[in-house]
Amino acid sequence: MNDLQGPIVLLGRCGLDRLAGPLRGLTGAEVVVSGFTDVALAQRLGPSLVYVDLFGWDLLGPICAAALTGAPPPLPLGPLRAVVAALEGLPVVYRGLRRPSAGSFGFGPPPPGLQEALDTLEGVLGEARRVDVAGIWARRGVAADDTRFGLGHGEAVGEAAAVAEAEAVAAIWASRTRGPLKCLVVDLDDTLIYGQISHDDFTDRNPAYLPLGEAAPSAALIEGWWRLRRGLHEALREAQRRGILLALATRNDPALVRARFRRRPAEPERRFGLYAWMYDDLPEDLQGIFAAEHAALLRRIALDLDDFIVVEAGFGPKSEMCRRIAETLGIGLDRLGFLDDSAFERAEVAQNAPEVVVFGGEVDGFREQLLTGPYTQVWERVTTPRLDSYKSRAAVVSAASDATDLTGFLLGLELRVWGRAGTEADLPRARELLQRSNQLTLNGARPSLNNVEGLWVGFVTDRLADHGLVAVGLVRGGEVVAFACSCRVLPHRVAGALLGALLQAHPGAVARFEATGRNGAAAGLVEEALGPTPPWVTLGPPAVRLP
Repeated sequence: MNDLQGPIVLLGRCGLDRLAGPLRGLTGAEVVVSGFTDVALAQRLGPSLVYVDLFGWDLLGPICAAALTGAPPPLPLGPLRAVVAALEGLPVVYRGLRRPSAGSFGFGPPPPGLQEALDTLEGVLGEARRVDVAGIWARRGVAADDTRFGLGHGEAVGEAAAVAEAEAVAAIWASRTRGPLKCLVVDLDDTLIYGQISHDDFTDRNPAYLPLGEAAPSAALIEGWWRLRRGLHEALREAQRRGILLALATRNDPALVRARFRRRPAEPERRFGLYAWMYDDLPEDLQGIFAAEHAALLRRIALDLDDFIVVEAGFGPKSEMCRRIAETLGIGLDRLGFLDDSAFERAEVAQNAPEVVVFGGEVDGFREQLLTGPYTQVWERVTTPRLDSYKSRAAVVSAASDATDLTGFLLGLELRVWGRAGTEADLPRARELLQRSNQLTLNGARPSLNNVEGLWVGFVTDRLADHGLVAVGLVRGGEVVAFACSCRVLPHRVAGALLGALLQAHPGAVARFEATGRNGAAAGLVEEALGPTPPWVTLGPPAVRLP
């Protein structure tokens, strides 16, 4: 069985059996529960996820009792380390250590040595993925039982606690089996900003922004930070850090958006405006530090036009904007997420572009969905220069739609194509391409890559972007058994040259196209690969620039 379709295995029993039912409902996957040492079961089942609780009551109870009586804490780390080592290589997430709840000892500190013992215990996990289950319970208003039943228990009872934890595990499971969204389409008015960008009071309500050609607002720069909807902006920045693109969809005149959605130059100033009362009792040097830091925060957190890979502004339906954004980026509608304060706009997109993931609820709830929800978690981050690459793609698509001389535009891009034998370091990205590519694939084959035998990887650069590893091929027995290319470079018309580079690296290898119903864009790749190199493509990597 493909491990992306395998069961979810819960190892630990201590409270984990309560998660099985909610997890089945949330994921539709088979859920198996066993003891935390049953690593053989996890290895045998080929699980899509293993959720492990090493820190049950039998382990924590003696440690807490020792701390209360002043005895040395028993720390049987050997068996725990053996479990962690045996599970290495499986898709494992650990249930985080539940420490004493805040206020368990009133105003006094916990018993001496307790936190140190727990630090040592948690160190067994190293850098492994873990779920802060105590934090999840606290966020949902569920009290851990150590407030009533003492240390060493640390569980939260009731359906609400189980559902909250199951939702967190299901989000992680989705990140591995389905992957995160590729792009978030975000509304502007009353979502990213307060009010309407077209209104005269836009800058007064949003002093983080300064429209082109307009005088600086009377509001102090620091007010831009305090009055920014920064929780949402921070969450969208985190989505960017995880490799998710941002696009803007707004019902406004495009020229107005270009002129007005501009972050204010973040030059430190000593005016504190409405918030002066928070700072006027501080020493002069601290006031200067805070003024500079708030200016830097504004620059780092507040989003503006340059942070969005595609901007759709106009007065048509938002569902059509989503379709154009997906076409520009070369991704499916089901890889888009849509965030808008308007229930009407959300309903219109849900009805007319049902593949799009529509985030529900109030704007202030978007942050939690973005940070912890099932559509924006990243299981295995693949380092690729995606932002510039998608900007390059958008530029080519725009040139084609504007009836520009596309060949001339491509010639001016200074495109370079090359390839080499794959290495172990290339395997994560190569697997991703084979599993997720549909349009630019010779035959739709998705072979498992357990080693680099016969593996070939291809790269593309242009003057706008280093696209990174965008093509993968697998040659076995003199035949190209799989070839896939990222749709990010589909408009650049380089996929044929990439396949040609693969065939040159494997003289005599045979490549055959087989229609899958979704790979029509690859129909002529073999002929292109065997023909002359397109005039807009230069073969070989760019020259290394010396300092």
